[in-house]
Amino acid sequence: MAIKWKAYVFIKRYFWLFFALFSLLLRWLGGLYPQTIETLYSRGLFLGIRTIIDYTIAALPIPLFYLFFLMVLYNLVRYSIQAYTKQLTIKERLKKLGFTLANLTAIIIIWFLWIWGFNYGRVPIENQLQLQLSPPTLQEIQQETQWATKKTLDARLLLVGQDSLAIDEKLFPKDLEKEVRKSLESVLEELGYPTSGRVRARQLLPKGILLRIQTAGIYWFFVGEGNLDAGLHPLQKPFTMAHEMAHGYGFGDEGTCNFLAYLTCLKSKQMFVRYSGMLAYWRYIASEYRYRSPKEYADFRATHLSIGMKNDLSAIYKNNDLYPNILPSLREASYDTYLKLQGIEEGIENYNRLVILVKGWKKR
Repeated sequence: MAIKWKAYVFIKRYFWLFFALFSLLLRWLGGLYPQTIETLYSRGLFLGIRTIIDYTIAALPIPLFYLFFLMVLYNLVRYSIQAYTKQLTIKERLKKLGFTLANLTAIIIIWFLWIWGFNYGRVPIENQLQLQLSPPTLQEIQQETQWATKKTLDARLLLVGQDSLAIDEKLFPKDLEKEVRKSLESVLEELGYPTSGRVRARQLLPKGILLRIQTAGIYWFFVGEGNLDAGLHPLQKPFTMAHEMAHGYGFGDEGTCNFLAYLTCLKSKQMFVRYSGMLAYWRYIASEYRYRSPKEYADFRATHLSIGMKNDLSAIYKNNDLYPNILPSLREASYDTYLKLQGIEEGIENYNRLVILVKGWKKR
């Protein structure tokens, strides 16, 4: 009886550490068999988790991002008070602190993987859609830039006509979140993906809270909610919102979420949203063109873009300049490491997979 009791106490004490190791082992094994994760988790358990979140805490009137940090702060203060009032030696305090931090790390790992993180191991979207992917040649980049420029100019013309002034929030849709969610769910259903729940994507204040760490939006997996910086230029918000919502529907890969955001914006009946999507895609393909052939790109930009489109781009750049980055190198290095740990070999460059995915999509 005494042995069983000791075993029970031991398991109880180290439960979170063992469960975290077990979860990491499952994630590693799942990476070897992505179809298993796709079937059992992404199209199974995760859909239930998504539904529970979206019809309970997601209904609260304020972003869960704030509530999460309030809870963290409350527990830190409570733990500090408890630790201070107990009569312990420095050695005992350090030992207790170390054990607490180990348990906290284990809980974060468990929470991350089971509530969302296993989706990083699902079948890549290019395999699901049978897309043939290959890096574009310079000639293909040039052709795609010409096509994207025409489509972007056409979308702007349908939105504001011949007006050359920079587009601002006056044309911003009243219920952007609902419009983007509806469009994204339609895209996912057409591609054969389930859309359980109703993912939120809320704007965070104060303005610049994310932009100052070189991030337009973030999917806060702790509470299953997408967020974007309220300080973003209005033309960037639809695409960013769609990107974060795509994370919420079970996609970890950044390039995949950019691809789904692009399709979502083009699917929308709101011309403001469609122009936002084309402009975002244009910026990605133009960036690739500028990198491959700077002089040719400069000539093309000077002669092919309308004054209105140039003004829109300038307005976006000026708006972003209002929120200078804080430690950009640290942010890039840390997020690059995070993505690589999730099995995304190219790290932060994964965002640029949008161009390759669109090329494969067009071929299909």
